[in-house]
Amino acid sequence: MSHVASSMISSKHPDAKAIATKQQAITQQLKNLQKMAAARQQNLMDSICRHEYFSESDELEQWMKDNMLAATSEDYGQDYEHLLVRLAYLLVRILN
Repeated sequence: MSHVASSMISSKHPDAKAIATKQQAITQQLKNLQKMAAARQQNLMDSICRHEYFSESDELEQWMKDNMLAATSEDYGQDYEHLLVRLAYLLVRILN
């Protein structure tokens, strides 16, 4: 469309002034629209990043809560008893 308007202006069309004015207005509106679209795209990207952050942080918090229960547990099960047996064995070997 810009090419057609330019050629009409170059060929001294009777409405060349009106065509040039209209073409400038359209060009400016297009630039404004492109700026707004770029800003909208940036806002959407920011929103996606924020959503991913909150999702991952919620997941991490839940993982920490789950593991905190295991870490603070006093139940050592067979592993602790096995450790005591191994330590006793090592102490006997060192002392002998």
